[in-house]
Amino acid sequence: MPKLSVTKPCPLKDFLAQSLGISATQAKKLLDAKKVFVNQRRVWMAGYKLQAGDSVETARESERSVPHKTLPRYTVAAADNEYIIVNKMAGLVVNEHQSSLETLLQKDLQNPQIRAAHRLDKDTSGVVIFAQSPRAFAEIVKVFQKFGVEKHYRGITQGNLLKKFPAKFILDQPIDGQSAETRIRILKTNTLASYFEAQIITGRKHQIRVHLAQAGFPLLGEQVYQTAALKNIVYRQIPRQMLHASAVKFTNPLSGQILQAAAPEPPDFQDTLRVLQL
Repeated sequence: MPKLSVTKPCPLKDFLAQSLGISATQAKKLLDAKKVFVNQRRVWMAGYKLQAGDSVETARESERSVPHKTLPRYTVAAADNEYIIVNKMAGLVVNEHQSSLETLLQKDLQNPQIRAAHRLDKDTSGVVIFAQSPRAFAEIVKVFQKFGVEKHYRGITQGNLLKKFPAKFILDQPIDGQSAETRIRILKTNTLASYFEAQIITGRKHQIRVHLAQAGFPLLGEQVYQTAALKNIVYRQIPRQMLHASAVKFTNPLSGQILQAAAPEPPDFQDTLRVLQL
């Protein structure tokens, strides 16, 4: 369809309904089907605030036939003789499942001894360390126990962190009776959300998610550690928890060499940043 020009600020869903002569429900279905583009970028949030001068398009039915690039479920970010660092997509379980990343690696690399050295939540994307032998696994476990693995994350929270915290701060509330420390650096904020970088010094279960929820700023897309009902329609439309394991670094306990890798933020994470204007 031709481009629609926005003349004054308004919510995207309202603009679609008025401009196309359709109901609000039909406009929402277009957004849910991810067929709406603002300034040539796909937007699916009904509450997205359009500005004067924006252009809006919807995909034609015929465009369904255009091939869609399928992203790989994982990529190898770094490796040596003992360890592999893999960048996984969200939605993929790390281990203990027949369709897990661990199982995929064992099959793809033809090595049944490959084993995950730690876990990443199913809906968290980013880097994961795998050992290639029982000996390598036993040694990397010791490194983790001594907090010898440097792990960095990128994430997006609900609300403006700067209203409560400085640009850099530490969250150290115990988790399940154990000490826990998360170092946060705020990258960008607005009234809706905050984009941050985190380094976890300890490695407790769901540490970043728990600490941020305790602080009153749950991750966008958080389903478990949600502190209150989500009243903002933008929050309710986030596709997953917005957490990405962006980098990892450790010294190989068998070779003494440093192994490290970084993973760029995936498209859904970047799209959320853009929609939230972060």
